[in-house]
Amino acid sequence: MAHPAVKDAVVAGIPDDIDGEIPTAFVVRCPSQFHVTSQELIRFVRERVADEERLRGGVYFVDAIPRNDGGKPLRRHLIRDVLHKSQVNRTG
Repeated sequence: MAHPAVKDAVVAGIPDDIDGEIPTAFVVRCPSQFHVTSQELIRFVRERVADEERLRGGVYFVDAIPRNDGGKPLRRHLIRDVLHKSQVNRTG
């Protein structure tokens, strides 16, 4: 959230065969900052967090972060959508 191009973001662990789960960011870009890349954000985070918190799962740009009525991010929904897209891309 500290990057000027990020309007909203959440980090969640996605399944990984080796590590069990790896940190992955889901990011909503600021409307005027659509030029920011996933590599730029990964580099930005790498400079500020411990090794185990680095975004080894990558960055996924989304239109919105789904939240419950209390405002808590619905990480499972984001993870499910990413895994579904990955399955489609592998088979399609």
